Amino acid sequence: MNVMQQGIRASITQLIDLTCWNKWNYQGRRAILSARFYARGRKSSSSRWLRRQRDDPYVKKAMELGYRSRSAFKLLEMDKKFKIFKKGDIVIDIGASPGSWTQVALDKTGKRGLVMAVDIRGMKSVGEAMIFDHMDFGVPSTHTFIQNMLVNSKADVIMSDMSPNVAGSPKFDHQAIMTQALCALKFTFANLVYNGTFICKMFHGSDEGLFKDMLKQNYHRINEFKPAASRSESNEFYYICRHRKYYRKPSKEERENADLIWQYPI
Repeated sequence: MNVMQQGIRASITQLIDLTCWNKWNYQGRRAILSARFYARGRKSSSSRWLRRQRDDPYVKKAMELGYRSRSAFKLLEMDKKFKIFKKGDIVIDIGASPGSWTQVALDKTGKRGLVMAVDIRGMKSVGEAMIFDHMDFGVPSTHTFIQNMLVNSKADVIMSDMSPNVAGSPKFDHQAIMTQALCALKFTFANLVYNGTFICKMFHGSDEGLFKDMLKQNYHRINEFKPAASRSESNEFYYICRHRKYYRKPSKEERENADLIWQYPI
């Protein structure tokens, strides 16, 4: 292992402290985030949100077209630019509530397709999609459950629009979404087909380069993309990862260093 690899390993080891496999309490962290949010003044924040929604052209367009939220247009733009979906695809939508991405996926994959939607929040049914709500994606049992539902199949597209309750601290928000992104990436290792596509939301921050290094280990083509439907003041962007690399048997050194998240065996 050279000096650069040792440096990356040290950085990733620190990053692993944020992942879904440690004793990080998801519900507790949500409570902290919510407390910080409401401490700013719930009434004034709600008023600003309502005004923004009222004047947002994407909100109006979503209502006209029957989408559950404006985020549908983010995925539609991604699909138009990167050709994500095909008829008959198996798609897993992580962080799916209220269901607009699920709606888009159903439309794009057609009657022969299969769409699974999972979220920790409640979610109303969406067409023929399989809905797994009130399920925390930050725990291994949820991954195992969805894998069992695939019945020895793998997804063609795995997309994560998971986002933490924003605390207003760029560093804290970035760490929170990194936790979610790492959980989604780990899930793809055992459940995404060779040459498949992975979409993941991210906030700009100090560790995004490390996360991109992980993606490069697993995908031939990676694009960073901010859809026009993303709010201009938002720090979000998406990784569009295509052509998943063919899995090779890990070396002895890689097996010994299996704590590095990209080296978990399929």
